[in-house]
Amino acid sequence: MGAQDERGSGEVTRLSGYRFEPPVPGVQDDWLAILKFDSEANLQTWLNSTERKNLIDQAAVFTDEYHIRIVRTGFDQWFDVGEAGAPSPPAWKQNMIVLLMLYPVVFLTTACLSTRFWLGN
Repeated sequence: MGAQDERGSGEVTRLSGYRFEPPVPGVQDDWLAILKFDSEANLQTWLNSTERKNLIDQAAVFTDEYHIRIVRTGFDQWFDVGEAGAPSPPAWKQNMIVLLMLYPVVFLTTACLSTRFWLGN
C-alpha cells in the first residue's frame, strides 16, 4: 500500500463501515474501497463532500480510473428496475423472491440426490 493509500484510508477510516480491500491474486488486480452508510442522506453527504473531492484529486496521479457503484441491498444487481435512477424494490421483497426461488431448488436437489444415494443408482 502506497503513501497515498495510507493517507486516503486514514482520512476515511473514521467512517463506520469502511473497508479497504487489496487485490485478489489471479482474480482482480485493483484495490477496492468499500464504504457502508447508515442512511441515504449520509451517503449523499459523503459523495458531495469537499473532503472526498480532495482525496480524489490527491489520488489522481496514482489512479488510472475509478468507479462508483451504489448497492443498497445484497440483491440489487439481480433485479432490473427499468430506467436508470428508478428505485429498486424494497429489500424485503428482494429477499422473499430469492428465498422463494432458492428454497425449492435446494429442496428438490437434496431430495433427488438423497433418493439416488439411497437407491444406489
